[in-house]
Amino acid sequence: MRRVWLLLLLVITVLTGGCVEKEYVYVPHNSVLNVQIIWDEFTESGAASLGLAMVDDVEVTMVGARVVYEKESAVFMQSVAREVAKAEGVITLSVPPTSKAHLYVAAVNDVREEAIWLGVKRDITILEDTILDIPMEDVEWVRAEWEMVGFFDVDTMEEVVPSISHGERQSIITFPKELERVELIGRVRDPFQPGPPPPTWRELLIGLIGEGYIRNNSDGWREMYSHFENPKPGEENVTEHLGFQPALSSEMFNLSAMNGHSILPAGLKPLIVRWE
Repeated sequence: MRRVWLLLLLVITVLTGGCVEKEYVYVPHNSVLNVQIIWDEFTESGAASLGLAMVDDVEVTMVGARVVYEKESAVFMQSVAREVAKAEGVITLSVPPTSKAHLYVAAVNDVREEAIWLGVKRDITILEDTILDIPMEDVEWVRAEWEMVGFFDVDTMEEVVPSISHGERQSIITFPKELERVELIGRVRDPFQPGPPPPTWRELLIGLIGEGYIRNNSDGWREMYSHFENPKPGEENVTEHLGFQPALSSEMFNLSAMNGHSILPAGLKPLIVRWE
């Protein structure tokens, strides 16, 4: 009899101990975000409809989109290439719902590896299991461009006007030999990342090819600097500099240029620096 009770107790223990309720976790359904691309809107005749002024009529051959969820620390990217005889394209992204997303768009010429237009639409609400279409006119577009403020003597901050001769692969820049250090100051359009630069270069959407450093973006223009050091002030000598070319970070927009898409006008190629 004792064996029967023990066996029965064992069976009851196994049955009750094996029943574990699983907690149900709801996983929201993704939504579809469609970014409309009308290729002719990037031409000189079409740009006026977006309130834009063309500098030159460089053809857009590819557009990349980057959707940023700041709160969730999530990023989604996709791109589309222009096809012959097709007037429109669309960038389609499968994304989870969110109360706040930012859309960053870059229109480039992938053959010349040049950035042409930069677009932003902020504070997008994406509901669950929906299709959200974003037409081009809902995106705020600016021309991809930069400007050189000038060269300055670091000690006095007086402007310096160097002699520059451009070669096919390398340029020559000449400064007075008496100067110890010259600072190049430039500004580049950056509608994506206002405020101070991110902690690392890899996080920059608008960066720099060559030699320099990045500072604040307070008004849609990010400050960029580069230094030219004279190792022998007062003596004629020659040094080298890696150049200075603002550029779009292509990998951040699912674009293919290995070293980024240059932002016009053309900057400084690698330089021979003469102190004379």
